[in-house]
Amino acid sequence: MLSREADGSLLVDATCDSSLWGLFAFGLYAPEDPRVEATMAALRQKLWLNTEVGGMARYEGDGYHRENRGYSGNPWFLCTLWLADYLASRAKNDEEMAEPLALLEWVADHALPSGVLA
Repeated sequence: MLSREADGSLLVDATCDSSLWGLFAFGLYAPEDPRVEATMAALRQKLWLNTEVGGMARYEGDGYHRENRGYSGNPWFLCTLWLADYLASRAKNDEEMAEPLALLEWVADHALPSGVLA
């Protein structure tokens, strides 16, 4: 994000945020665009929670109900579904759909018994 300071200078916020998924989701760029590929790879590297829990955090340093300061944040269903959407949009065959399907299953496995997602 870029914003202006009171003195007119630019302030750069380089925090990785999973909502960058919107760059392709809203038609600004194709999912195969190298900029989108690089962005999604960076998000996955920085926000994927390689723990027994799994899932994708919202943004770097997200403190909302974070239980372990060693992680970027807690997993969010929506952010994990955004990653699944991106991967599915790039899939060309059943084999490439395996990963997005696994993410959908992760989300379903973590839903409440009623099926509701937090």
